[in-house]
Amino acid sequence: MELEEHIDRLRDRVDSAVVASHARRERLRAEILTENPRIREQIRRPGARTLAWAKDLLRSGIVAAADGTVAAVPLLSGTKIQIGVVVGLRA
Repeated sequence: MELEEHIDRLRDRVDSAVVASHARRERLRAEILTENPRIREQIRRPGARTLAWAKDLLRSGIVAAADGTVAAVPLLSGTKIQIGVVVGLRA
């Protein structure tokens, strides 16, 4: 495929990939909630203070674990990643 053709079709491919990814996410969410409806009560967004605390820990390098998902999306860079970080507390 020529570069010009690749670039011309890039937006459509990205749009299709995003729509497909969103649909997969919705199906997985429905499946998880069907299997464990109470999980919704355990998942919540952190407050501003907690988020600031977590960002400070992340910047300081205190990271206990990380989980990343690589999704094949035809971006110029080639991939899209999502990363979840678990911080460890010092005793």
